[in-house]
Amino acid sequence: MNAEQTTRKELFLKATSCLVVGYGVTGKALARFCQTQNKRCFVFDDSTQSCDQHEVFQENWDEVDLVLVSPGVPLSHPVIQEARQKNKALFGELELASLFLSGRFVGVTGTNGKTTTVCLIHKMLQDAGVDAGLFGNVGEPLIEAVMQKAQHQVYVIEESSYQLELVGSLRHDIALFLNLGDDHADRYQSRDAYGQAKAQIIKNSSEQDVFVFNDDDPFCARVAKKGHCKSFGYSLVNVLDKGACLKNECAQVLIAKDKVFEFDVQDRALAGLHNLENILASLLVCCLIDDSEAARLSYQNTLRNFKGLPHRMQCFAEHKGVRFFDDSKATNVPAVVMALASFEAGVLLVLGGRDKASDFKPLKALVEHKAKAVLLIGEASEKIAESLKGSANIEKCGVLDKAVERAFKLMRSGDVVLLSPACASQDQFRDYSDRGDSFQRLVNRQIQENEVHA
Repeated sequence: MNAEQTTRKELFLKATSCLVVGYGVTGKALARFCQTQNKRCFVFDDSTQSCDQHEVFQENWDEVDLVLVSPGVPLSHPVIQEARQKNKALFGELELASLFLSGRFVGVTGTNGKTTTVCLIHKMLQDAGVDAGLFGNVGEPLIEAVMQKAQHQVYVIEESSYQLELVGSLRHDIALFLNLGDDHADRYQSRDAYGQAKAQIIKNSSEQDVFVFNDDDPFCARVAKKGHCKSFGYSLVNVLDKGACLKNECAQVLIAKDKVFEFDVQDRALAGLHNLENILASLLVCCLIDDSEAARLSYQNTLRNFKGLPHRMQCFAEHKGVRFFDDSKATNVPAVVMALASFEAGVLLVLGGRDKASDFKPLKALVEHKAKAVLLIGEASEKIAESLKGSANIEKCGVLDKAVERAFKLMRSGDVVLLSPACASQDQFRDYSDRGDSFQRLVNRQIQENEVHA
């Protein structure tokens, strides 16, 4: 622990009362942690007056020593602004947890692929015998590890831009930046502001730390030039002299002149071009942690068996030579670009939902070359149809069941039916999981009906 971290920890320990702003999953965990530290806990949340056994904040700033901010609360929130005016120290959940944990921290951020990548890294390390814990957006808040006294050799943490806005003194032994796409326009004034929040992942890095970045992403490459740490890129496009790349249909990982390792990425269970990027990043991170021969053999075996996560380019059915992919987690345009790029042609693409202030025009060229038809659903249908005009057969289906019915009428052997919406789901579904589950259920019902009438 460096001097700044020691000072921040002492500041928290000396406090007798805390205000938790935002009472979702992370906020509730923070409030419980305050209790374990015998601190008086106030809670503020815009959407609820129910704060369990904690005191609801009533503008009593004189009784508040410091403020713990949940990631769902923007720093522009009036309560946060007032806290700053009153010189109250602000802590994010990741930083606070890190002050009480030892071990190596591997932080993963990026617009797309975070969850798949952290899960793959975690599985590779565990399979290789490394004591690794998985935390952040993908599962439990990191502060839970403190309360559970769950000390690990390595903490693999999925970190959103929201969490990194208050990075504080948090330092990563290995920081991974996957990509930057257009997203969260409702929170950030510009794409650059969104990217700068993610770039905070290397704010406190030293020469002993490592930054792993997507060398094919211009923003990530620029961030790499600004850091004080060692940097290793990975690329699907170029052969690199350091980092990870594709060579002779293998993944080549180069972490030193005498440490050049190859992995067979044809022998993998994860589908999709974007997952090949995630694999390169994961192999590079894991080799930087443990590059022993036994570990490398284990990583290859993990690749062979790791099938990914639900609703992320999940091939869940095949019928009469047609494959069905659930990519409901693809809630922005860059994710759909990578999904479409994974196929040659003959794609029946289901697009749409609630618009996130996205520009859908970057899809047009790929749709023209890859899509047999575009089946639109949800509130964004008109905007998407206008953006893709002239690229392919575009049909406004309105709802998902109509889109699935239409796909079954249009599809032929060799085609792909792909749900990759480029939109949020809350216009018609609870969340992306609900949308993906509904898609799978509708497809399987159509398959059963076709078999009955065959």
